[in-house]
Amino acid sequence: MQSTANYSDVEKLLVTLCDTPVDSNGISDAVLGQIYSYLMDITNVAPDDIHWFCERANTTTVAAATFLLRLFAYSSREVDTWKEKLHACLSSCCSCVQKLEEAKVSSRHT
Repeated sequence: MQSTANYSDVEKLLVTLCDTPVDSNGISDAVLGQIYSYLMDITNVAPDDIHWFCERANTTTVAAATFLLRLFAYSSREVDTWKEKLHACLSSCCSCVQKLEEAKVSSRHT
């Protein structure tokens, strides 16, 4: 399922961020919001159908979900919603759990 929230824009943004990494201080709320909106749009499904990291997710979804792991450093209602969706994803798919661990390691370099 693809998002109606500017899939290609988010894809381009994530490529740029991968090529030119920034820390949490260097990222604007607008950029975080765009990526967050994309991920939330594609996860308006049953909780056990959320796949952010495994082979059932497209590459843009995996990149967005990996990038948004930085949300653990924030506190807001939106972050709570993201955490609930992440929990649902990881609770229903062992492959997502495994791929998340791999993403944590690989994202240290980008």
